[in-house]
Amino acid sequence: MQRTAAKILRVLRSGGELHVADWGMLVTSLMRAAFRPVLWLDSFSNTQDNAAGKLIPLFSEAGLVDVFAHRHLKTLFGTLRLFSAIRPTRQDVQEYTPT
Repeated sequence: MQRTAAKILRVLRSGGELHVADWGMLVTSLMRAAFRPVLWLDSFSNTQDNAAGKLIPLFSEAGLVDVFAHRHLKTLFGTLRLFSAIRPTRQDVQEYTPT
């Protein structure tokens, strides 16, 4: 997933926005039970980072800014979360560069 996040950063234009709908962290036993069919269909290795809530740190570590989950929807298969992030502009990057 780290390579994917790095590629997302590379293809977004400066100031471009990323919007992702994905399975979010499983916080209750009911949500974990509801998520089992997704695990069976998509495999645990493909979904474990999402279920553990690692997307926000992953996007942040790749260099995206203003990363957050702005909505979550309870479904029959677990919690679907809507994430947003922005590729920093060149000016933003210059402001963060230590002098």
